[in-house]
Amino acid sequence: MARGIAPRLNQWENDLLAKYFPYNDGRMPKLQPDQFPMLQLGVRPIRFYEIAFPEPCLNDVLQTIQPSQSWNPAYNKYIAVIRKLMRLEKMPAIPPIDDKANFLNRLYVEACAIGLKKDNYDRGPELI
Repeated sequence: MARGIAPRLNQWENDLLAKYFPYNDGRMPKLQPDQFPMLQLGVRPIRFYEIAFPEPCLNDVLQTIQPSQSWNPAYNKYIAVIRKLMRLEKMPAIPPIDDKANFLNRLYVEACAIGLKKDNYDRGPELI
């Protein structure tokens, strides 16, 4: 885990991304270690987001984000624990995209939904 102010964390990530290491996948056994091709350090942050929106817009938000199941089925048990600790409900079925204008480019981004929490109301107005 890493913690810090956003500009310093961004700089730290950029510095990590600037690192390359020798890589031999076994197909080049005759090369000396100093001849191996270089491979960029893979930095893949895992971030938690709380996304707040008006309750009537649930389907629009789900269509926009298009959250999926865990990228690794073995993580489902951990996601269930996090959902329970945060007192969240299971996610409803994700409706198919009906408005391409709301589609976000998710190339190389996996968005996994943990759960849903209903908003509270204060004598009528929804507290988002």
